[in-house]
Amino acid sequence: MSVVVPLIMLAWIPVVLALFGRVGPMRAALIAPIAAWLFLPVVGFPLMGLPDYTKTTSTTMGLLLGMLIFDSARLLGLRPHWIDLPMLAWCLCPFASSVSNGLGVYDGLSGSVDQCMTWGLPYLVGKSYFGDLDGLRQLATGIIVGGLVYIPLCLWEIRMSPQLHATVYGFNPHSFAQTMRYGGYRPQVFMQHGLEVGMWMAAASLAGFWLWATGTIRRVWGVGFGHYLLALTMTTILCKSTGTLVLLAAGVAIFIAIKWSKSRIPVLILLAITPLYSYTRATGLWSGSELVSLSRATVGVDREQSLQFRLDNENMLISKALQRPLFGWGGWGRARVYDEQGRDISITDGLWIIALGNHGFVGLVSINMFMLMPLALLLWRYPVCRWLEPNVAPTAVLAVLIALYSIDCLMNGMINPIYTMVIGGLTALGNRRPTAGVDLRDAPDTMEGAREDENLLLDAVQLQSQRVLDHPEDSEHSRDLALSYEALGRFLKNHGRVREAQMAWNHALDLWTELTTQFPACCEYRNNLADGQNNMAWLLASSLDVENRNPSIAVQLAQSIVESSPERAAYWNTLGAAHYRAGDYPAAIEALERSIELSSESSGFDLLLLAMAYWRRGDKGRARSWYKSGESAIQATYGLQLICTDLHKLYDEATVLISHDSRDDRDEVRERLG
Repeated sequence: MSVVVPLIMLAWIPVVLALFGRVGPMRAALIAPIAAWLFLPVVGFPLMGLPDYTKTTSTTMGLLLGMLIFDSARLLGLRPHWIDLPMLAWCLCPFASSVSNGLGVYDGLSGSVDQCMTWGLPYLVGKSYFGDLDGLRQLATGIIVGGLVYIPLCLWEIRMSPQLHATVYGFNPHSFAQTMRYGGYRPQVFMQHGLEVGMWMAAASLAGFWLWATGTIRRVWGVGFGHYLLALTMTTILCKSTGTLVLLAAGVAIFIAIKWSKSRIPVLILLAITPLYSYTRATGLWSGSELVSLSRATVGVDREQSLQFRLDNENMLISKALQRPLFGWGGWGRARVYDEQGRDISITDGLWIIALGNHGFVGLVSINMFMLMPLALLLWRYPVCRWLEPNVAPTAVLAVLIALYSIDCLMNGMINPIYTMVIGGLTALGNRRPTAGVDLRDAPDTMEGAREDENLLLDAVQLQSQRVLDHPEDSEHSRDLALSYEALGRFLKNHGRVREAQMAWNHALDLWTELTTQFPACCEYRNNLADGQNNMAWLLASSLDVENRNPSIAVQLAQSIVESSPERAAYWNTLGAAHYRAGDYPAAIEALERSIELSSESSGFDLLLLAMAYWRRGDKGRARSWYKSGESAIQATYGLQLICTDLHKLYDEATVLISHDSRDDRDEVRERLG
């Protein structure tokens, strides 16, 4: 072992604390665990009365200290919930197992502390920082970035053999013989085993695929994300881990099934696999022989023999575990099988059999519950038809990933604290109930970007979606759902998430179109459809995100609205904005002047746009005149502090274009606008 190992392990807690101070608590809680898991050595230093000092425990201790020092209010603000009971039971299982086996209270407390450091604290961190849609999106993105970072390291070891850990830290954490697979090397990098690397890369690939396919991520550093995803997937395949490739394929298949069937059945099947396997194997109802035959037919004799060896060991360990069925045998290898000479003749691979042997059925049920509950809660919270929406997709893929990880734990026992953080975040999201009593039309006007506000709107969309499914004959539910999508779209637009706003408004427009077709005499539905089209046209014409701006489509849409409702000044204003962004300044002037004629008073949009259109045509006198009128209208309406982001940006744009020639003057105007 290199001298670097103890130095870097001792320095890691200060590094985590420095991250808290440098990048903030939430980003530190994301970066520190992923960086530790990817790059710290696989080593454990024994501590008297405490869990071994590993990269997991050093990171969780650093995170706990960071929260206490830099973000104590968040930590102290956490409240227990019944949904946390499975994790609580899992953390207390060692105590119950030790006491029931006569190993003493001290042994039980020590085991529970170890369980809390390994499982409980990562769960707590996930619940604290990633318990909403935005936090889970960041966590999914972090996993993808972690996979991308590992690509060159994996490729190097695939070509040169797994030597990075030995080169950097002076030792190999696992037998080199197990790095050979299918005539080549299986990368190990800085993890315990090649299987762990394979699962990590498969997780990153699945998350990347889901976010790419739903349009959540399109480009990274100016390059289409599909190129990164291709490299990530190819590297995952080259990791030569058969089981994780099957899980990756299953995750992709679930996405496709949801997309085309809109059915929850594939998700329910996924939920059933882990408990069904562990229950039938633990009770002797199933021998697993069919699985061995399937393995021989699909992946070859070598994998068949490996699986048969695992099942044979499981059979021995199950027989031993059933002698202590409730709380298990406790620690110290008491659940393992020994021959007459006291030699250990068993191999424990799967986490489920470890849980059953050490902590009995109480432990097995607990671990299955907290791993599978996130997916069940997501199914309850969001209909599967919404899982492919960009704002929900990261959460959905993480829930599916954890269910797939629970299947991996049937054959392997490699604990990853990042997955536990995901469980904590998903469970915290599940604590929030869908809210029925929301005034959706008024809510966006008071929102300032708080995550709770977004979750409130998403809950309302989900609630109304379920009502539409339950009562498709009631048009009022479709109306309320359309209003919910409009409110969500306004919120997303106001916070710069233009593409997601477009998707929400498209849902609303589809609903209004359907309602106006069914009830052509209803003025409310016709007016709401026109207003929705006007909002979409304005967004396409004037989006601050140039990549999402499409003035030509906006012109077509605005013209159709003006033709159907020529008396509405706001629609002429939108048409003028669309013509201006499309570069047709004469048409813009004509539409904007018509808007001003129809309007009893102006908030400033049409006046400023008209000023800029005249300036672009070269009529600077009229441009300055209209600009001054716009400035007066804005100050009369808002005072010196603009609260409308779109108008603020438009005023700034007009000021830079027309009113001031010097940088100092422009800065003065921006300062005055706040």
